[in-house]
Amino acid sequence: MDDSEIYAKLNALFDGFFKTTGTDLKPASTTEDIPQWDSMNHVQLMLKVEETFAVRFKHAEIAAFENVGDMVAAIRKRKNPQ
Repeated sequence: MDDSEIYAKLNALFDGFFKTTGTDLKPASTTEDIPQWDSMNHVQLMLKVEETFAVRFKHAEIAAFENVGDMVAAIRKRKNPQ
């Protein structure tokens, strides 16, 4: 799975989760860029990400995500193990 596929799925997931349209996530996107992405929604969103991509993240790993690019890298790593 390449980054463009991951971003396409994440954009659709974010649109559905936040009931928006046209989400255009970038590697540098953070919670600051999406007003609805607050601490209350974060845990549920991460569960949806794990479900959508059939992956599991450690709590420390999620806490270390500084932006969407970090999340994409973690998904890519799990979907394309070396």
